[in-house]
Amino acid sequence: MRLEPGSLPSETEFRHDPRAARAVGSWQSSQYVIQKHVARRLHYDLRLELDGVMKSWAVTKGPSLVPGAKRLAVQVEDHPIEYNTFEGTIPKGEYGGGTVLVWDRGRWFPEGNPHQGLKSLGRK
Repeated sequence: MRLEPGSLPSETEFRHDPRAARAVGSWQSSQYVIQKHVARRLHYDLRLELDGVMKSWAVTKGPSLVPGAKRLAVQVEDHPIEYNTFEGTIPKGEYGGGTVLVWDRGRWFPEGNPHQGLKSLGRK
C-alpha cells in the first residue's frame, strides 16, 4: 500500500499508457485518515476506506520518521466513513473518550487485492 500523494500517474498518463492503469490493478483509490487520539493513552488511529467502511487500527507508538521502522497496529472495529472528519472531544466514560485530532488524510492505493492482503495478515 502506498500513501504518498502524487506517486501514481495522472489520469492523462493512464489514458495514454494502458500499462500504467494495469499496474495499479482494478482497485480504486480510497480515503485514509490518521487521527491523533488522546484517550486512556496517547495513540494514533489509522483508518483505511474499504467496502464502504473505514478499516481501523490503533497504532500504539504513533508514526515514525525512520523509514522501515515498525509499529504495533492493533485492528479494532470498523468505523463509518463519517469518522474521517471528526476532530474534537469524546466525553469521558464513553468508548474512546478523549481528544481526537486529524493528523493526516489523503488517498491510498492498494498494491494488489486489499482483501487478500488483510486475509494474509489473519484479519477480516
